[in-house]
Amino acid sequence: MVPDEEEQRTIRAFFIRHYTELSDVYKFYSAVNSGGGTHTLEYIEFSKFLSEADIIDVGNHSNVALKIFIESHVKGEEGKGGGGGGGGAGGRVASIHSEIHQHEFFISLIKLATFKYIVLAKKKVAMLRRKGHEASISKASTPTLFQAIEILYHDSLKPVIDKILTGVSMKATLGSDEVLLLFHENLDNLAAAFCSYAESAEGSKVFDPNIDPDQTDDTPHGMVDIKQFMNFATDADFLGFVSESDDENEANISCDTEITLKDLRQVFSASQHDTATNDAEIKLMEEGDLDSHQEQMVFAEFLEAVARL
Repeated sequence: MVPDEEEQRTIRAFFIRHYTELSDVYKFYSAVNSGGGTHTLEYIEFSKFLSEADIIDVGNHSNVALKIFIESHVKGEEGKGGGGGGGGAGGRVASIHSEIHQHEFFISLIKLATFKYIVLAKKKVAMLRRKGHEASISKASTPTLFQAIEILYHDSLKPVIDKILTGVSMKATLGSDEVLLLFHENLDNLAAAFCSYAESAEGSKVFDPNIDPDQTDDTPHGMVDIKQFMNFATDADFLGFVSESDDENEANISCDTEITLKDLRQVFSASQHDTATNDAEIKLMEEGDLDSHQEQMVFAEFLEAVARL
């Protein structure tokens, strides 16, 4: 896809530099559709991303969008949606019904930049030439692949990034003295809330009403999946409109924004850490599916999700 080694290094440096932002975009759109997982991108979610980022007019270029989606599958990855175009050995066949993972989403960005700023540019020059206009298809008039990726980032991706609550801003919020103090003062209650919905890696409930949370300093174990997280958010009255408090001892808070089930899925997805450090998540990864921990929420991720909500 990128034959020149120097350009490979330049593009790799670009993705390293913007990894957090691009990962946030992927997590945001991978949780749009309620039919699939929150850690994989279906074609319907990919199409929504293309439309909202104004990258491709899916209505006029639906064949191109689907072709890029299918060709972004990494060949031969077991359980990861198949192989590039024809399916890999041991993997599912890549199709409109398959899903792509984060690294495959990054591949699609390279392909999208190529189509939008190189392929279409050359077609436009060829059309002008056929009409008798003096036009050149030299390198000066057509960007390099790296330049095309940078244009895609500034013109299409950055506006999307600016609209969503990114990981960078959340880390700043979670690291602030006010939030750290608030979490510290309410840590036992937050841990109890988490444990009442969490399950261990073996599938048993973590919460034990006979254990006094004040008698242990351990970080809560277990994990919460998307269904359990939605149950927590529903029970905690996060869904719907936030109304003013009737308790004069509490701060009066009003909010005109409704929190929807889609918002909950996106909060769950955005709060996932890319690296599994919890023993329960590591155990899941050792059992075969390297991305399975992205479908489970540990306590640290739960705290971030509460902040996002």
